[in-house]
Amino acid sequence: MSRAEAGAGANAGTPLLCVRGLSVDFETPQGRLAAVSDVSFDVFPGETLGLIGESGCGKSTVMLALVGLLARAGRVRAGEAWWKGRDLLALDPAALRGVRGKEIGLVFQDPQTALHPALPIARQVAEAYRAHRADLSTAEAERMAREALAAIGIAPAALTGRTFAHQWSGGMRQRALIATALAHGPELLVADEPTTALDVTVQAQILELLRADASGRRALLLITHDLGVIAELADRVAVMYAGRIVEVGPVEEIFDSPKHPYTSGLLASRPGVRRRGSPSLTGGPPDPGSLPPGCAFEPRCPRAGGRQLCRTAVPPLLRDIEVEPTGAGAEGGSYATGRAVPGADGGVGSRAAVGSRAACHFAHEASPGPAIRSGPVAERRAAPGAPGRGGGQGPSDEPLLVARDLTARYDRGRRPPVRAVEGVSLSIARGQIVGLVGESGCGKSTLARALAGVDRPVAGRVRLGSYEFVDAARGISPGRRARRRLQMVFQDPYASLNPRRTIGESLAQPLRVHGLFGTRGGWTAVHGLLNRVGLSASYAARFPHELSGGQRQRVSIARALALEPELLLLDEPLTALDVAVQAQILDLLARLRDEVGVSLLLIAHDLTVVREVADRVAVMYLGRIVETGPTAAIFDRPAHPYTRALLSAVPAFHPGERRLEGRLAVRGEVPDATDPPPGCAFHPRCAKAAEVCRLERPELETGARERACACFFPEP
Repeated sequence: MSRAEAGAGANAGTPLLCVRGLSVDFETPQGRLAAVSDVSFDVFPGETLGLIGESGCGKSTVMLALVGLLARAGRVRAGEAWWKGRDLLALDPAALRGVRGKEIGLVFQDPQTALHPALPIARQVAEAYRAHRADLSTAEAERMAREALAAIGIAPAALTGRTFAHQWSGGMRQRALIATALAHGPELLVADEPTTALDVTVQAQILELLRADASGRRALLLITHDLGVIAELADRVAVMYAGRIVEVGPVEEIFDSPKHPYTSGLLASRPGVRRRGSPSLTGGPPDPGSLPPGCAFEPRCPRAGGRQLCRTAVPPLLRDIEVEPTGAGAEGGSYATGRAVPGADGGVGSRAAVGSRAACHFAHEASPGPAIRSGPVAERRAAPGAPGRGGGQGPSDEPLLVARDLTARYDRGRRPPVRAVEGVSLSIARGQIVGLVGESGCGKSTLARALAGVDRPVAGRVRLGSYEFVDAARGISPGRRARRRLQMVFQDPYASLNPRRTIGESLAQPLRVHGLFGTRGGWTAVHGLLNRVGLSASYAARFPHELSGGQRQRVSIARALALEPELLLLDEPLTALDVAVQAQILDLLARLRDEVGVSLLLIAHDLTVVREVADRVAVMYLGRIVETGPTAAIFDRPAHPYTRALLSAVPAFHPGERRLEGRLAVRGEVPDATDPPPGCAFHPRCAKAAEVCRLERPELETGARERACACFFPEP
């Protein structure tokens, strides 16, 4: 059955899951915290309902409440969740265990923590079979588990012996979770952020698995902050903010004409859209413990404009808005004529309902505009040598960093070394943003650490301006004064900040280490760093755990800027951040380049982000750069088959452009860096590979317009 046929059947059918008035509280030392309030929605057979919103909006709490997995402090205060004539919220634990895993499958957000580290993978999947089938023997269950893993793309060789979770990549672990969730053929699959922090190729393969599963009668409740994933898979979308659903409707209508200003802000924050004039979101969601008395979105809403109604009354979720505002309504928010039609059942309506619903007092007013579909990226940076957006200078032709034949390996004693970086040459001009892309395990982070002198390379050299920064042959590594010129921002800001130090102390530390705290103005300099990254001076007294992920990443960037470096190396600074926070961080990086003149090496697996901000792109595969060139040329006319494969896996920009099925140009995993294939490392996964590719390694040769491609058969 096709997705269209499944959708047609769902329109006329009965909801598979019917949630009404779900409210969840958490007991904290500060008192009761309302995490979810009056949430209602339906999921129909064969459909995919996407649940989106920023972190902390209550999406995962909804899922955990439905299946009885709330933490001890959590309590369902009110609501019903009807499943096959039974209220899930009223079932005793034993009855709920009979539903969970068998009738409702679960895919959790982090496969590393969801899988047991001390049990072999095959045994863990086998336990899912035995949990609801006591008649199965251990051997029979493990046989079924191996067959299930093979059916979703896990090679039998990966299951030899006692294979544990830490021995698998993130994509393989996520597949193991999906195999576990599908063990008993559940009618509903609930997937919580199933593609977070995965490579674009692995993400595409996971989405293919989910799409194939949702094409029949099985339904999918997809919880994610990735709007590209929603564009690829969802039939309907429910948008959550501050514990409530604020808009729901067909996915194309949500993308084309969002009615709630929060939905408009999310869509306008996507890379490639926000620089076309649509304002993206500022600030962050409110603390669940201190929600505003009226509309929770009012402090961030461009439509509220100080209206009293928005400040005092929580807007209901209305179906078809048919209202005409009076003159008073423009100021005071009252309605004189027209009507707002609530859902017939008080929920978010069936798929047959015409139009979307929005919980906004002024949803009748003009929308900020339809979401813009994909196309040529708008002007996003200054041309080389031209004035930058902030009045500074754009990238110049003068090289700031030049790396030649850099090689880095990890020694493992008697075992073969990990060949993380092999003979890489790279240059970054002054004021330039260079994007470094590739799958996990390709050596991107190791290259950044070798450039910074954090990891000592075994061969090659790095020159920073006129200074010999690293030279493996001569044993030169950067000294303390040299390190001030180049700083790193690591992937996990929480792990890179000392949890026992206040934010102010963390920012003051590099100044003190280099003897600059007093000469730069002491705490005035610290407060200035916070202001530079968009945080107030009050954050200096807070600890890392009191900040959101985006705020912690801003602090990490501020700490890197403390010594006024010429070059920043950013290792996946946007991983797992909400789209709105990503937009804020990208704006910050572009502003720093334009106003301060700092150059950037941006490592990212999100290619749309790289396309928006980078001047040049380098594509890395198994320790080597296989293609490099100007951003527009790489994205519009990729020459290397691997680059084309990466771009083929990027999710659709708009639901009308879904193209996942049949378009993936590469499958499988990156080969083991301890034993790379002979010849071209990409040839085992390349559809164009010939005998010469298996025997010889293509070199990266510079061609016209600064393009370079390491391939015997590049695209013209």
